[in-house]
Amino acid sequence: MLVTLHQVAGKLFRFRQLIGIAGGVALISFVVLLMLNQPQSYLFLSALVMIWCLLLTLLIHSFVQIPPPLSAKASLFSRIRFKLYKIVMNLLLVFFILASLATLFMTFRLLSFGFYR
Repeated sequence: MLVTLHQVAGKLFRFRQLIGIAGGVALISFVVLLMLNQPQSYLFLSALVMIWCLLLTLLIHSFVQIPPPLSAKASLFSRIRFKLYKIVMNLLLVFFILASLATLFMTFRLLSFGFYR
């Protein structure tokens, strides 16, 4: 799973500026809509775009580099450091999957509620 996310992050790496701009536009629209007392569904849509942009940014910057496999001659401290790094990466992977599922759930809730109301 980590290798798959590494490949996706590598392909999305060239779009990181576009994702940042989309997140900035969503943030500005969220603030403007909040100040103008617009319908809550538009605020929710803007917040959802911000969350998706943040998740894509997390994906790009966290999984673009994964550690190469250790050689057989690696020292004890190198092996410990590698295992700790793998544990942290796996925890980040679990967090990313849970956050993506929560955001996907919120997206489907928005679609079922209909932001057109």
